[in-house]
Amino acid sequence: MQYLLNGRLDCLVEPDDGFEQLMLVGLLEQANITALTMERKRELILSAALDHGLYSFISKIISDVA
Repeated sequence: MQYLLNGRLDCLVEPDDGFEQLMLVGLLEQANITALTMERKRELILSAALDHGLYSFISKIISDVA
């Protein structure tokens, strides 16, 4: 979950590790990670951040993109 605290764009560029971490800590339901597309993993990471009030993470991502 450390990558969420860092809030860097890398977690969306290569979402596999972050996605697995979110599943491990219970912020995402268990899923077959190989069956999901990269785009879907990104969507789920951002949705989990919104659902759990991780606004600093989202702000950092927006800053990185801008």
